[in-house]
Formats: sequence, structure tokens, C-alpha cells
Amino acid sequence: QSKGCIITIASMYGHIAPDYRIYNKESYTNPPSYGAAKAGVIQLSKYLASFLSPYGIRVNSISPGAFPYGFTNDDEEFMANLSGKAMLNRIGEPDDLKGAIALLASDLGKFITAQNICIDGGWKEW
Repeated sequence: QSKGCIITIASMYGHIAPDYRIYNKESYTNPPSYGAAKAGVIQLSKYLASFLSPYGIRVNSISPGAFPYGFTNDDEEFMANLSGKAMLNRIGEPDDLKGAIALLASDLGKFITAQNICIDGGWKEW
């Protein structure tokens, strides 16, 4: 009852602004409120980690980056631009999130709290 972990889902856009040069259609861009909200998720996670630590509850967040969905996947030019922004030269796939989630949710991460892990193929570093 007094131990556990919380993992919140933020975004790379909680760290960086979108690169307008890769968005060939206005409908693909995220509004400023999206990035502000995701930055807020990261900060909220750190606050919660502080306040819940006396109860043995760890709180961390992950920031996926370039995990497109839906209609954008059919736009070859956009997908090429998006993939080219990451150091690993590809977009993320759902399986790419499993390792970080397993680490944070298990005893392997029992000394990790108030952290954010970017899962973005090196996107935000360029």
C-alpha cells in the first residue's frame, strides 16, 4: 500500500519546439499548448516524485519523440522528413517504448525517481 511507481507520458515537444521546416502541411503541426502541456507533465512528475517519496512511490516520465500515427503515415515526404530529424534516421515504433517502461516500472529502476527519459532516436540532440 505504501510503495509503487507512476510513469507519466510527456513528449519531446516538452523539451524542444517543433522544427517548422519538416511540417509540409499545417494539419501536422502541434499547437503551442501541446508543448506547454507536455513540459508541464515533466515538471508535475518531478513535483510528485518529491511529495510521494516518503511513501516509497517513485514518479518518472518518458518523452517519446517522432511516433507519428494515423493519416501522417501515408505522406511519404513528411515521413522522410520526420525520420531524417532523428540520429537513428527512423521514426519510433510502439515496441521502442517497452525497455524504458520496463526499467521504470520494475525493481531494475528502484533507485530512479524524478527523471524523464527521452525515447526519440536522438531527435532532440540535433
